[in-house]
Amino acid sequence: MAARLRRLALPALAAVVFAVLMTYPLALGLGNADPSFRQPMAIAVLGGLVTSTLLSLLVVPAAFTYIDDLQRGIAGLFARGAAPAARAVVPAAGAGAGIVAHARAEG
Repeated sequence: MAARLRRLALPALAAVVFAVLMTYPLALGLGNADPSFRQPMAIAVLGGLVTSTLLSLLVVPAAFTYIDDLQRGIAGLFARGAAPAARAVVPAAGAGAGIVAHARAEG
């Protein structure tokens, strides 16, 4: 499953790293043009890239894992004599571990 996660996360991380590296000189105000216009815009772009990357790779999978566990718990309360769930829920050890636990449970 780790190979699957690498396959999904590496292209996203590579794109973000490339965009950050290309935007960094603008944020520092380097270049021939007047930096008073481009520098604040570059700083905002860098902040957005970092924030969206952290949200999409760490927070969203962790939130999905907790909501999925909550849904299973509520469904288990209302299941009358039904057999236990076919796949076990592995508790997440951290924000990124939610992806691993969900992928491991799916097979």
